[in-house]
Amino acid sequence: MRKKCFIGMVVLFCMTCLAGCQKNPPGNTIQTDSAAHQGDIVHEEGDAAGLVQDNSEDPITAEPEETSGNLIKDLATENDVKEGSQDIDITNGNNVTDSQKAPAVNANIYEHVLAQYSDMVQNDFYSSLRDSDNYDSCFGEDIGLEIRTHKQDIFYAFYDIDGNGTVELLIAGGENGVSNAAFAPWNYDLYGYDGTKAVHIFPEMSFGSRINFSLYENGVIEVSYSSSVAESGVDFYRIGADGFTPEQIDSFTAVGHLEGDAPVFTYSQNGKEITQEEYNAGIQSYEIALTTLDWMQIQ
Repeated sequence: MRKKCFIGMVVLFCMTCLAGCQKNPPGNTIQTDSAAHQGDIVHEEGDAAGLVQDNSEDPITAEPEETSGNLIKDLATENDVKEGSQDIDITNGNNVTDSQKAPAVNANIYEHVLAQYSDMVQNDFYSSLRDSDNYDSCFGEDIGLEIRTHKQDIFYAFYDIDGNGTVELLIAGGENGVSNAAFAPWNYDLYGYDGTKAVHIFPEMSFGSRINFSLYENGVIEVSYSSSVAESGVDFYRIGADGFTPEQIDSFTAVGHLEGDAPVFTYSQNGKEITQEEYNAGIQSYEIALTTLDWMQIQ
């Protein structure tokens, strides 16, 4: 009886094993949905890797995307260029012909002169030393005599008078700021460049109350003077080929005298007597208004 029971148990065990083998045959393991999905991902990544490899072998490669650092750098460079251009326009804002707009590249040749005026302004025209023996030596060597006589606002402007590509420097004084509609500075000095340093265009003249200059179109410089109540004159110049020496192109004078109680004037052009009408017309022919200069105050 025990033997039959034992045999039965063995047969039952064998049948159970056989059924298990048929449900899960060796070598054909079941792949779960998750495993299958992972296999698809691996397959797709493999394809992508192949595409990347193929692209890397292509002689026409795509440029790398611009990083935020590079973008900021480029924007900074672009802004620098724009701001630089604006600075040049401000510094050289004379609305004149292209050949006479002030190139910023040579404006720095007058830094030494402008520094002298700046020092004068910042030190209140050295007024505290007016009674000192060292008063005159306080002023820079390039500062004219008349501009230092009283405290006032000092202005400068660049303008290429002769159109040779090198700007000249104008110095002026006035009581009204450049934003004032009535701003009309009094010209005190004019500087050019001799190839090595800044020089006075008119080194023998001290501009101020009795002698002054004005700029007009076509490179004309007008120098007006009054040596006395009865004598005055207007000379016209252009800058010579060397870029800093003035060359006189015309000259007008008016000399008065009394005949009884009545003043009588004699007018001349280059030493030749002319009528008053010819005198006025000759001067006016040169006085073609220059487009407003871009004046800047010296601080």
